[in-house]
Amino acid sequence: MNAGISACARGQQWISALALFREAQRANLVTAISFNTAIAACSRGRRWQESIQVFQELRLQGYQPDHITFNSIAGALRGRSCWQTSLGLVHALDGLGVIGITGLREVSTCCERFGADRNILFGLLPLLRTALSSNLTR
Repeated sequence: MNAGISACARGQQWISALALFREAQRANLVTAISFNTAIAACSRGRRWQESIQVFQELRLQGYQPDHITFNSIAGALRGRSCWQTSLGLVHALDGLGVIGITGLREVSTCCERFGADRNILFGLLPLLRTALSSNLTR
């Protein structure tokens, strides 16, 4: 099932990917990889709301987000005027060791592009230092 979701994601078919993911959920076949793949598919389709929804389901079902989860959602938020949501994601995942440079770059770009105060951007610096020292360059 994960391979099918991933193939749909690579083909920019986020609707089909999400439909396969929902089938897997109904059949009780989802794993953390399934969630991340569905989030990535939504991200590639620039469907940030759906990415957040699947992320919330991941947390509710007791799966631990990882750097792939963070990067995918941050990518979905890039280019959108929802920098507050980007920062909320950062704060929700802070302390879990999943915030890497790639995702932080996406969040800071979103914040800068859509008018976040520079002080907010400076607030991301400690997380960047942590990511660099933890070698979370993904």
